Amino acid sequence: MSETLCKPTIVQTLRDTNINEGEKLKLHAALNGHPEPEIIWYRNNIPLKNSRDLTLT
Repeated sequence: MSETLCKPTIVQTLRDTNINEGEKLKLHAALNGHPEPEIIWYRNNIPLKNSRDLTLT
């Protein structure tokens, strides 16, 4: 039995955010799709990774 593919769609509009140095940042993206889309966040063309001060969901 084959699964139905569904292209990714943005559920919640993305928006710019600014923080001051030393503040914590939480990035969130709400997307639908099948298979579940993989989300990669970038800053200055460098992929971001979870850290003590950065939470990616």
